[in-house]
Amino acid sequence: MTLSSSRLRNVLFVAFIQLFGAACSAQGSGNAGAGGATSTSSSESGLGGIGGLGGAGGAADEPLEGVATICFNVCDSLQQRGCLLSSFEDCVTNCIETFVSVPECARERAVYEQCLIDERTADCAEPAVCAESLAAWQYCTTGGCVDVLCSPKNGGCSCKGTCLDRNVTVECVPNDDEGATCTCKEGSTTVGTCQSELIACFPSKGCCAPLLNL
Repeated sequence: MTLSSSRLRNVLFVAFIQLFGAACSAQGSGNAGAGGATSTSSSESGLGGIGGLGGAGGAADEPLEGVATICFNVCDSLQQRGCLLSSFEDCVTNCIETFVSVPECARERAVYEQCLIDERTADCAEPAVCAESLAAWQYCTTGGCVDVLCSPKNGGCSCKGTCLDRNVTVECVPNDDEGATCTCKEGSTTVGTCQSELIACFPSKGCCAPLLNL
């Protein structure tokens, strides 16, 4: 390893504290544990295994518990295989940021990262066997929406796609004063309209999400 144990702990601590504030108000979604696997060098730094993200039998009090250790293992694996394209510190920070940005999908991301640790080889290519776990994480982050196409429309935006196996459309146009009015459709049927502080049309992320049951 190129980092001492004390230096590594400092890197993990600083990166996690910097990014954790962005998700400190997020609530756990009952994610199960990621397993408890360890990398071969985690014992060297005294960090132990993954283990976090809730217990195997219950909900997690904190959905991001254990993320720093997971990200250490991910970056350590990349470094050992000669696949690390940035500094170790940047790798850990970027990894943690991926978890923090969507904390409700932390378990799915942990499963995907563990697959990369277990299956990646010296050719640095993403293992095909990890495609399913990557798809599960992507599905979680988009609220079950796939093949969403968005474009500007009438000074606002329009997004069409498939969410939870239903064809949905969201169109938002700016109000005269502030915010936007969004029209929410399932198929060709308008299920309702809503007010949004921002011009945001992604079906599962804007004000149409509850009207579309997303």
